[in-house]
Amino acid sequence: MADDGRVVSLGYGDVRLDEFDGRVNEIFFQKFLHADTRTYRSAKVDDTDAIWIKGPHEIWYIDHQGLEQSASAHLSGNTLIWQSGPTALRLEGVPTLPEALRIAESTR
Repeated sequence: MADDGRVVSLGYGDVRLDEFDGRVNEIFFQKFLHADTRTYRSAKVDDTDAIWIKGPHEIWYIDHQGLEQSASAHLSGNTLIWQSGPTALRLEGVPTLPEALRIAESTR
């Protein structure tokens, strides 16, 4: 647990799953998806919009109080970010998008 209880992390080798107390900022998705298609790519986790990011990055999300928060990447690997109910999730360190989607779709 980190950031005053806002983030819970699970690590396994080079893979890390962070759960944020908040929701992903939709502007973040739109801004970066149109900025650099070599680095950012849209995806779906089940029926939920997600973003695949190649390399290190910073994530912006809205916390439970409606305030914008940021968190920097902990690993240098590729990352999948998506929303699940009131929780934003970030899966880092998985080399390929298909593998990351398989892992993300197994989370509940």
